[in-house]
Amino acid sequence: MSRQLYLLVVSTTAVTLLVTPLLLRGAPRLLAKLQGIPFFARWLEASERPRALSPDAPQQDHVVVCGYGQVGQDIVRILEARRHPVLVIDQSERVIQHLRSRGIPYLYGNAASAPVLEKAGLPRARALVIALPDRLSMRLCLKRALELAPHLDVVVRATHEEDIEQLYQLGAREVVHPEFEASLGLCSHVLLKLDEPLEVIQQEILAIRSSHYRDLRPPYPSCLIPTPVSWPAQPPSPPLLGHANGSRDSGPPEPATAWWEHWQRPVQPEWAGISGSAE
Repeated sequence: MSRQLYLLVVSTTAVTLLVTPLLLRGAPRLLAKLQGIPFFARWLEASERPRALSPDAPQQDHVVVCGYGQVGQDIVRILEARRHPVLVIDQSERVIQHLRSRGIPYLYGNAASAPVLEKAGLPRARALVIALPDRLSMRLCLKRALELAPHLDVVVRATHEEDIEQLYQLGAREVVHPEFEASLGLCSHVLLKLDEPLEVIQQEILAIRSSHYRDLRPPYPSCLIPTPVSWPAQPPSPPLLGHANGSRDSGPPEPATAWWEHWQRPVQPEWAGISGSAE
């Protein structure tokens, strides 16, 4: 790579890093202004409208599933086995073709769009399951769904740990985190093998879910607080010939394991603002 090309790549990267936060901050205002222009407003509304609705789509006492990934497929399979009406919302043409071939009621469109959610009949639905992979679409879908049906029972699959509390604040009735649920499932199996009462295990798992997985989450992000290790102290030097009392220090000798325990103990940095103990 020549020097001119290298400088071009570096300068382009630097400019992108500086401009991107400003663009993200001003994007909502820009979108609001574009919605005031008739041409752009019609174009934006066309992209938000539902594209297709299956003829046998239920509109009363049904469960709406947003996203037909692996989680959405499992939910639909269980609901169909229990004879509950279900409606799947997805914006992938391949997924819609698969749903049409299997005879599963579908709604072709963006699940985060208010017109699409209104077409799904949320005010008359029994529950809403949000299993979208995109975090922004997930929050928009939850917010707009509760605007249409404030008392709707909404269950959301959280893809990131930091989204759990925010989704609850937005109004989700239940937020499920796959990794924490896997931990609970594994722990339940182990506790049953250790002859723990089933009722106690169920109560413990229910308490952890009710606390929004706080018992499984650390009190602070461990990756943001480094814990450097202090090196062992220098071993005491042998006594010097001719020194008073025959040694450097007149205090009691340090135990043989003291330096090893001191080396194993992590040292908390002063800037962390917390005590060195993790308890």
